[in-house]
Amino acid sequence: AAMFGKKYTSLKKKQQSDLAIAFCSIVNCIISFRTAYLFVVTYIEHDFTFHNYHYQEIEGYEFTRLLIVGYFLWDVVVCIVYRWGFAWTAHGVASFSGTYGLAFPVTDQLATYFTGMFELTNGLLHTASLLRAMKTHEGLAYMLEVIFAVSYFFIRVLGGTYIVYHWSSNMFELIQTGRSHSPVAIIAMLIFVIVIMILQYVWFWEIIQTAMGWKAHRSVVVEVDSPSLAAEMKKADAKNSSAAASSTTSTKKTTAASPSSTRKRPAAKRED
Repeated sequence: AAMFGKKYTSLKKKQQSDLAIAFCSIVNCIISFRTAYLFVVTYIEHDFTFHNYHYQEIEGYEFTRLLIVGYFLWDVVVCIVYRWGFAWTAHGVASFSGTYGLAFPVTDQLATYFTGMFELTNGLLHTASLLRAMKTHEGLAYMLEVIFAVSYFFIRVLGGTYIVYHWSSNMFELIQTGRSHSPVAIIAMLIFVIVIMILQYVWFWEIIQTAMGWKAHRSVVVEVDSPSLAAEMKKADAKNSSAAASSTTSTKKTTAASPSSTRKRPAAKRED
């Protein structure tokens, strides 16, 4: 409210809650820049390969590792309290459980991709949602949504798929050779990561549908980022459609009942 003033306070309480949640996610994105930096630096240090020292900690990752676990615990609470539905709650539970398991710590090099690179895309989307809700800088909001869609594809869909494949292969090797700290914990984390990736594919399909115009065009933010705002938009669309249909029916009845619409006009007299 202090940042946006009346533009924020004039919104409905539900919209205010959604934007407050979006702002928290933006803060998490800013924190995740540190984690993403650690991933890139470690990747470069190992000649653009993933090492096999799965229980070797990355220096400087300890604090942000704990922060992301706390963030996803908060995310689960938000999904339940605001009834964001099964998909969002499943994502929150899988993300919290996965990051908690990785906080052992295990596979820091690959974990930093999910807790760092993945989270960078969220900041773009949430910032766009704030701008659109405040009805300001809509051109910038659109640009952020486009960048979000592109980065989502490369970082989450392509990059995420590659990392999961590579990580899964390494984890099965650890289990088979008896070098894992807990086969049960590793298998559980693999399941959580696969759930997260399935949801990435589902949500990317929604982004494609919106971009291609297969869905009624509204902000990608509403479709992907804010379930409650999406529900309100759908209700408004249904109401508008109903009103338009009633107006069309009324017009047809008026036209049919009007004598002037069916009466033949007399032929004009010819003057020679």
